[in-house]
Amino acid sequence: MDIRRGSDPAKGSGKTRSSLQTGDFAIRLGGDEFLLVFQQLSKKEVRNLLDQILNELEEESREFPYTMGFCFGITQIMADMELSVKKIIMRADDEMYLSKRRYHLEQSRKAFALRPYHESEEVRQFSYDKDLLLSALMQSSDDYIYVCNMKEDPSCFRYSRAMVEEFDLPSEIVHDAANVWGARIHEADQKIFLEGNQEIADGRVDFHNVEYRARNCRGEWVWLRCRGHVERDEDGQPVLFAGIITNLGRKNKIDYLSGQFNKYELEDTLQMMVAKEEHFFMMILDLDGFSSINKLYNHQFGDEVLAKTAQIIQSVLPEYARLYRNDGDEFIVLLRSCTDSNEIAGFYHRLQQELGHQRILNGKKYHCTISAGCACFPKDGDDMMSLTKNVGYALEASKRNGKNRLTFYEKKMSETELQELDMLEQLRYSM
Repeated sequence: MDIRRGSDPAKGSGKTRSSLQTGDFAIRLGGDEFLLVFQQLSKKEVRNLLDQILNELEEESREFPYTMGFCFGITQIMADMELSVKKIIMRADDEMYLSKRRYHLEQSRKAFALRPYHESEEVRQFSYDKDLLLSALMQSSDDYIYVCNMKEDPSCFRYSRAMVEEFDLPSEIVHDAANVWGARIHEADQKIFLEGNQEIADGRVDFHNVEYRARNCRGEWVWLRCRGHVERDEDGQPVLFAGIITNLGRKNKIDYLSGQFNKYELEDTLQMMVAKEEHFFMMILDLDGFSSINKLYNHQFGDEVLAKTAQIIQSVLPEYARLYRNDGDEFIVLLRSCTDSNEIAGFYHRLQQELGHQRILNGKKYHCTISAGCACFPKDGDDMMSLTKNVGYALEASKRNGKNRLTFYEKKMSETELQELDMLEQLRYSM
């Protein structure tokens, strides 16, 4: 429970404390947040109780110059749930966030209706810390950002930390940048790179847009698109050159919907791991009843559920694992440097716990469990095709046996599948 800004904490907390029964208790978490535990009421009964208290506070608020109220989130914990106290509080906090968001949106709509916005005739000033802005942009963008103070030293550039690490640059601030960066550019592309830079240096153009290949820290040639713009002072002299460098190779490997690696990157990684004869597990995850979500709401909401599910999977993923989105509602997890199937079962169990209850997304309720199949390389398949096929058989076994479960591949699964296919062919032939 979170006391709303402008409310009286004593009034709000006092009202709720008086509603507690034997065995219930309240804890102040800090500031204006409280944790209430109801042991005898259902989730619906708790919601009705808190709504009643809110109505009473709203009535009493009319006698005071301030508003009394609170936002709350409710999570129901069953006896068979294996959840830590931290996880329980996080669940309730997620629900409270949705409540606060609905409240503030409603208040904003009311305020707009009462006080329509009109731009003042006086010039509005807006200021910010430019150094902090640059730092925030560099840390929040997948693109690489570069800046050059052309007035002080046109040969000195500052690059994003991510670019420094990816291309093994000496530091974020690079002197004689054209030579340092140019040495990493493919020989066939150096001409277009140098010509573009010279046009900026000569003041012939203010806009820069070139594509070229550069060698990264792993010795791979990566296609980049470099765009930038020159800012001039009131005398027309160049003072700043800044822009972004987009890693085109990375853009083609990311699934736009989930933000995870896509199936093309999955194929490349699998081929590399198989070629190196690495020992690893491959797990396929498939949402149960996902088509019902699309039918109940729409495909746009279904896409939002997929993106949210990807975030949940990522949050419980072991450090040695990587997540990929395959087709539709399927995800693939590659677990490298893992030899213990019990660790994989533990990861799936944590995921199962996360998805084992009804969720609310953008005000809509849905419940979607997840089935999984898992196979090991090279034990369950010594090439990419056989491994992919066998992990699919394991997933089908999970679906047949009731869904919402993990199944490890066994040889008899593929034998059973082949027998069924053979019987179907014989039936077709006999007809």
